[in-house]
Amino acid sequence: AYWCSERDKGVYNAQNKGISKATGDYMIFMNSGDTFYDGHVLEHVFDQTRQSDVLYGDWIQSFPDGHEHVMEAPRKFSLYFICNDNICHQAMFIRSSLLKRSPYDETYRLYADWAKWIELALNGCTFEYVGCTVCRFLVGGMSCVIDDRLLAERRRLDTDVIPPAMTET
Repeated sequence: AYWCSERDKGVYNAQNKGISKATGDYMIFMNSGDTFYDGHVLEHVFDQTRQSDVLYGDWIQSFPDGHEHVMEAPRKFSLYFICNDNICHQAMFIRSSLLKRSPYDETYRLYADWAKWIELALNGCTFEYVGCTVCRFLVGGMSCVIDDRLLAERRRLDTDVIPPAMTET
């Protein structure tokens, strides 16, 4: 186990610090307020030997007023899907060796995970739907407050990352 409490330069800087210390085969990132769906998720996901680079499942959006919405991930991952939609990073287990070799791009404040999924797909990584609900994602954090900087970041994703991926598709 490893524990650290120190200033960071944002979510992806903190996640990259975690990546550098992690020793497991797969990584998943939960943010403040997010939880695994239940106590059996890890058992369900890893009840068999998995060979894919990224394992992913469904998730539940939990709203501050108490209501929830089930979000279903695509049963078959495609580059086309990920260029047009996203999968909650709290519902994705990523092979550690991939993140250690190429950590999150810290120039993004919000979209580094989405850019990472596209990068992994373009590099031929394999994605596998695990057939379960992985997490509860607490709605209301930084991804719900869109400012000019985040709009510019999204335009960057739309112009620099998605067009080459769409050409590949």
